[in-house]
Amino acid sequence: MKNEIMARALTQIDDALLEDAQKKTPKRGQNFLRGLYAAAACLAVLFCSVLFLRLTAVPGITVNGTELGTEPIPVAASAEPYVVRFFDGSERVTLQISVRRETEIRVSSGTFDVFCGTERIGSGTSFTGQGELSVRWVIPDADSRQCYEMTVGSTTLLLTYDSSLNGWIICKK
Repeated sequence: MKNEIMARALTQIDDALLEDAQKKTPKRGQNFLRGLYAAAACLAVLFCSVLFLRLTAVPGITVNGTELGTEPIPVAASAEPYVVRFFDGSERVTLQISVRRETEIRVSSGTFDVFCGTERIGSGTSFTGQGELSVRWVIPDADSRQCYEMTVGSTTLLLTYDSSLNGWIICKK
């Protein structure tokens, strides 16, 4: 009985359907174009991802040649001091900041001068710029019991006094 059902199912297929199925074999050129379109789409996604990551990159901030992270680093660890205490009680901190796009730099206390190479390009408590910048932050009458903040884009830096090191340390918040 099963053979009869199978034979009936195979023989009752419309001839037009069989002819149409035989004609619709994909051509070799069509498969190549599909692959080419898929590769182009993948490359477009990759390009957009890289572009997005470059535009939203966190600014590179170094102190004394050391990349600044969440671990605090002393800011006067070399022979050339990056934090200098002056006779008037002010502290001066020098940071190297690398930003790829226009980024705002702000401080909670004190003022700063911004240099591009040897040319001073800005000063005050707020500055917007890009490129390889050197920022000299001056905090008058700095209190070792206080924490001072500098914001570079969306990154906040904390400058605090560490009594065990007998000096100032800086880190990302």
